[in-house]
Amino acid sequence: MNKENSVYATLENRQILMAMYDDKLSAWPVAYECLHLPTRFGETHVIAGGDPAAPPVVLFHAAGVNATMWSPNFEALGRQFRLYAVDTIGDLGRSRLYDLGRYPRNGAEYSQWAAEVMDGLGVTRAHVIGASMGGWLAMNLAMYQPGRVDRLVLLGPMGMPSWWSTMNVLGRLALAAMIPTQKNKEGLIQWVLGGSQEAEQTWGAYLKAAVNGRPRLSSPYRISDNGLQQIQAPTLLVLGEHDGQIGNAYQAAARARRCIPHVRAVVMPDTGHLMSTEKPEWINAQLIQFLNLEELRVEALAPGARVSMQGESHVV
Repeated sequence: MNKENSVYATLENRQILMAMYDDKLSAWPVAYECLHLPTRFGETHVIAGGDPAAPPVVLFHAAGVNATMWSPNFEALGRQFRLYAVDTIGDLGRSRLYDLGRYPRNGAEYSQWAAEVMDGLGVTRAHVIGASMGGWLAMNLAMYQPGRVDRLVLLGPMGMPSWWSTMNVLGRLALAAMIPTQKNKEGLIQWVLGGSQEAEQTWGAYLKAAVNGRPRLSSPYRISDNGLQQIQAPTLLVLGEHDGQIGNAYQAAARARRCIPHVRAVVMPDTGHLMSTEKPEWINAQLIQFLNLEELRVEALAPGARVSMQGESHVV
């Protein structure tokens, strides 16, 4: 096995991951283009689609996968918006670090990198959507670069859960990295997939290769209450009821309502971490509805209350 000095760890692993990336692009549901943008940390790869004259939406993916995770959402969102799905620098997509030792080390540096990506796209301000670590990244962009974010959508974001849940996530990742037995790696994969058949079919094979990589990513630590209070953008938070990474979704939703000034929080029953893969039609409907709202109405709801959205009842 040929070792290489990259986030992929070996030449063979890079070839496997990039072949799967190519397969996902070959099945892309709409016309797209791939962009390569220079930033202070490296060259950032972006999948762009939709009408260039439409309102821009920037999407940040979950750690360990890549920008193709937004494939189930591109067609529906692309009818109304110009979409930019970004491969996070230092992760296992197609973005490339100039130096493996130099990558964003905290939320402030990720926000600087994201702003440079937007500059390269010619986008001053956009709606921003982030999933998992991408949600943590998006929150930091909204905190440190508030003028960049119009509306903010967070799908199972890191940074929101309790310290216990956060350290549980980081501990599982550290165990698989430091003691990379097949048992530990398989256990991590199954925990991430959460028993979802859709997530397994879409990302199972990819994650089996990804766990052999060496991504250069900052730990998405819990964001303080004071930090959350700095988010001024109207925000939609969607949490999966059975999301092992988030932990208690109802507590996370209650924290968001307490700390983020303009937030709508929804907990999706019978849903895990990769919700845009598990329930894309529902997610697409909620994103389009939220991004098109003329005014965000935030109801003061007690944890466990139920609200009707698009004809369905969901826990908040």
